Amino acid sequence: MPQPYAIPVPPVVYVVDDDEAIRELVTEIARSLHANARSYARAAEFLEVYRPEPIECLVVDIRMPEMSGLDVQKNLLERGMSIPTLFITGYGDVGTAVEAMRAGALDYIQKPFLPEDLAAKIRAGLDRSRTHYLASLEQDTINARYSLLTVKEREVALRVVAGKSSREIADEFGLSVRTIENHRARIMDKLHADSVVELVHLLTTRVNA
Repeated sequence: MPQPYAIPVPPVVYVVDDDEAIRELVTEIARSLHANARSYARAAEFLEVYRPEPIECLVVDIRMPEMSGLDVQKNLLERGMSIPTLFITGYGDVGTAVEAMRAGALDYIQKPFLPEDLAAKIRAGLDRSRTHYLASLEQDTINARYSLLTVKEREVALRVVAGKSSREIADEFGLSVRTIENHRARIMDKLHADSVVELVHLLTTRVNA
């Protein structure tokens, strides 16, 4: 189903690294991807001010003073915040980066790296975030439309999705076929569904959310 939603703000790339040169590089790459960059030399500073954005990606060094990149990831997960995270690693940190990926990180890149390789990984992170954001918008829209259905319309809708005909639904409820057809028409109108196939998609999406 096509996504009609517009992205309200530019994507954001966060970079957390005590190396100023890395922060400047990621900022430059973010701008080349038409994203805003917010850089932090200290992990604690980032965690203090971070608020989720619709489209976002985090680039963080594994090894930093005071708090590691892995600690940053754990802190965000404990707060129920999920952001596509790309780790920058040295040779000796690859095992830690793999551990981070098992905990849900997007990817890692090992020093030294090419700017175009880092750009590709950041783009993948932003794409993942965008996909999640659009899915959440679709779900919110479906839920809002579903809330407009009456109790009876919801009961009829569930039976339509289950593959029952108007005659079968009418017999189950002791109503006329015309009454059920009227319910079905209102259901399709309120959910903005053009076919039973689309109705099934909408309600299945809602149930599985």
